[in-house]
Amino acid sequence: MITFSINLPILIILWWVGAIIAGISLLIPQYNYYLIGGSLGWITVVITSGLIIYAIKRNNKESQKNMPSKIS
Repeated sequence: MITFSINLPILIILWWVGAIIAGISLLIPQYNYYLIGGSLGWITVVITSGLIIYAIKRNNKESQKNMPSKIS
């Protein structure tokens, strides 16, 4: 299984980059370029959103695994 590690702040920055690309594409007057820019922006947002959710879930699992047991 291939594992990778990417920091959450980097994913959040990439999410904002995708949102900015999608927003700027609204200002493009030619439809073909608007479609390419908007698609690129939204695909970036969707992929990074999934990776952010995955990173948060993975972080929660690791933190629960590393917590000491409170059995007295």
